[in-house]
Amino acid sequence: MPRERRSARKSDLLALKTIHNRSLYIRLAAYGAIGCADERDAAYLERLGLHDFQLVARAAALRLVRLFGEAAIQRLADHIDESREKRQAQSLADALRYAEIEFYGCAKLW
Repeated sequence: MPRERRSARKSDLLALKTIHNRSLYIRLAAYGAIGCADERDAAYLERLGLHDFQLVARAAALRLVRLFGEAAIQRLADHIDESREKRQAQSLADALRYAEIEFYGCAKLW
């Protein structure tokens, strides 16, 4: 998150030699963190559900739903209302839609 980056010490940051690799690096780091997340990381996954990269947001929402089921769907839906004011609702709504499709087995209908 940008706020955390500004407050980090320079020695704690991983430098990129090529700026064109930035989005790949972000996705790889996010996917690794999401894949390793468990029930204790719910708040972290919820924050990633608001990520600007929609694929990261989708992966975080899917992980939450796989861990917590329908309760996670409700938590994400609650965040949509809160995030509308910050103009982040579109990414989260998209992520929630994909999580619902998987959880309820809607993709098997086609």
